[in-house]
Amino acid sequence: MNLNTVIEYIHRATSLREMGPERETPAFFVAGPVNSGKSTLINNLLDQRICPDDASPSTMFPVSFGYSETPLAHKAVKGRIMPLPPGDLRETLRKRRLPMPERAEILLPSGILRWCSLVDTPGIGLTGEIDGSIRNDLRQADGIIFLFHQRGMDNATYQFLNALAKHKLRGWISFWLNANHGPIDGTSLTETRQALKGIFPGRAEIYATNTRDRSSTDLISLFLQVKAMDFSIRGIDQRLLRLDRTIPGKLERSSMVGEDKLFLLKLWDVMEEAEIVNRGRQAVRDLPLIYGNMVNKLHANTCRLTTKSRIAPGIKKAKSVAQSPGEQVWSLVKEIQSDKNLAGYLNGISLRKAESLREKCRVMVAGPFSTGKTTFLNALLGETLLPAEDRATTSCPVRLCYGHQKTAEVDHLFKAEFTPVDYLKGKCNLNREEVLTLTQILENPSLRDKISGAEVCRNGLYKGVTLSELAVILDQICQSHGKNTAGAEDDKIRRIPLFSRRVADHSLLLPPVTGVRITVGNGGLKFRLDDDGQRLDFYRAISPPGSFLAERVSISHPSENLSFSDFIDTPGLDSLHKRHHDRSAAAMSSGDLALLFLHAKHVLAEGIPGSINIIKDLGLKLPVFYVINFADTISDVEREKVSLYIRQKLGQHTGTGDIAPYPQVYAISALNALHRGDEGFDRLLRRVRKKIADIEMVKITEATNGIVKWLKSIASGDPSGGRQNIPVKARQTAGLYLEELKGILKKL
Repeated sequence: MNLNTVIEYIHRATSLREMGPERETPAFFVAGPVNSGKSTLINNLLDQRICPDDASPSTMFPVSFGYSETPLAHKAVKGRIMPLPPGDLRETLRKRRLPMPERAEILLPSGILRWCSLVDTPGIGLTGEIDGSIRNDLRQADGIIFLFHQRGMDNATYQFLNALAKHKLRGWISFWLNANHGPIDGTSLTETRQALKGIFPGRAEIYATNTRDRSSTDLISLFLQVKAMDFSIRGIDQRLLRLDRTIPGKLERSSMVGEDKLFLLKLWDVMEEAEIVNRGRQAVRDLPLIYGNMVNKLHANTCRLTTKSRIAPGIKKAKSVAQSPGEQVWSLVKEIQSDKNLAGYLNGISLRKAESLREKCRVMVAGPFSTGKTTFLNALLGETLLPAEDRATTSCPVRLCYGHQKTAEVDHLFKAEFTPVDYLKGKCNLNREEVLTLTQILENPSLRDKISGAEVCRNGLYKGVTLSELAVILDQICQSHGKNTAGAEDDKIRRIPLFSRRVADHSLLLPPVTGVRITVGNGGLKFRLDDDGQRLDFYRAISPPGSFLAERVSISHPSENLSFSDFIDTPGLDSLHKRHHDRSAAAMSSGDLALLFLHAKHVLAEGIPGSINIIKDLGLKLPVFYVINFADTISDVEREKVSLYIRQKLGQHTGTGDIAPYPQVYAISALNALHRGDEGFDRLLRRVRKKIADIEMVKITEATNGIVKWLKSIASGDPSGGRQNIPVKARQTAGLYLEELKGILKKL
């Protein structure tokens, strides 16, 4: 992957950091055992050789680095802050000046320090007292880069991390194995990862790096900038919301200005603020993809530094995929249809049955939102391609199929329908999620431009409105349903209230708006996913709110995992948007196998959600595998408890219409599978492949029975088949096709 997308995003999002809450830049600590390369890494990140990086332990006290146009340095000795002249700085850091400081602070005009402050810590394993002090410091860090020796984790580091894990860390932690003595064979990387999984479940990501290699440290610098951007925009959402609420009032006040020049100046200011809001929201939405691309690059660098690596590369290489038995049968049927020797004897009924073999079997991926369905599909692809966030992101079926090129198509709805108000027995309830989605679409310039018309429904009749009128109508709906009174000041009313009140229809000036219909002019979009720019555009198109205008998404990808079946991602079954459940139900009816996802922690805490019974409720005879995701966050005992619980709850019934008398349960970690491999994921994939082969066998048998019988009747010239005086050429041709068909079936 080209890093241009990450770099361009960082440059584009830099100005947004000023919108964050008034606070210091995040403090990222660099920690690890003695001589693991911490000081060398910081020197390369700063692009200055300041920290001593001798073979002997050099750093004996924390040294923090912050940004300043003018270089300055201070040290703390017995509670007193003292300046450090440039001539004394290096000698002090080399511990040659007594008394030894408790800490030192250095301010420099370095690019990375515009994003974060860096802290170099003493090496772990010097003394118990120093280790305890380091742990106390790390618990307050906003992020930790933890370096290991090339040989991996030693006993002292294991004990240190065990003690650190017992206390909750404020920020993130990432682990890096320093391959600064040449390529590694992957053994130490794998063993260290296994040890970390027991200490930090769910946070045991580890990469290989080389602190002496400029390209590796440049990647870490970009990684830290992305992490700093994530830190900075946490408070942007609320700031954007507050700023967004002021724009309608400012726009109205600017329209009252009589003088043209002053009016244009005020209007320009409002437009600039609106642009900031749109840019900020786009940056927030793009961040997960940017981080995913960054992680993919770190994994690629890990593979570069690893010889005979036991780590699977992030993106699986495309291989020549042989035709499935179903595809072979269909190819043969097409030959039969075009063969002139059999033209007068074609049996349309028998041949039509074979058309079901034209497409591969479909594996439906379903379940509540935030159970890791999309991460699972990214793991199938071997890269972060689909948006996977801690919210409902999939709004329509997304089909993944095998192809030699990475391409995608997004088909838009001709008309998208929304229900801003639920009306029942003279009472109106605000449907907040619907209003929020509509508002986000109208406020997004690229989405707004796709809309060619809008209608609102009152008293069962739709009437056309402009997009500006629709925005006003939505504001009026929110005001009438807000907790505040209808006569309250505008700035005291939430534009989209978090909590709303029921309103009697007779108290409204106009009949309630029970429906909104928007017409999307553009039929669909195509993307080349090997192009960074188009990849980002695709990510935006299938992320909320753009995804609400999509009817279906099709992705072609050269992952070998897609060679035996198509995989269909479905919207979360428990989404507040009713259309999501309806779309999932409609998609499930066309599937051959269902993977129903559950969150391991959720099952332990809350049991099995009722929405998981969708197969039973729809009356489908669809085989089901239950997938317990995030299995790495629970113990082996808890994992067995979850599996047993599901079998008891979903397997105790008998009779027709049940999901499965004996549910098959698989525990996986989709996130581990995406980044470094997961045994449970591999086991599930093998079982899915076997089940699909069985389903395909049944389909082929049903489709070919009639064809075999028809070919036999022609080959034998049997008058009972209603065919007399069949030419020898036709009988010979039918016999050849019959033998070829039997050969395909025999391989099954």
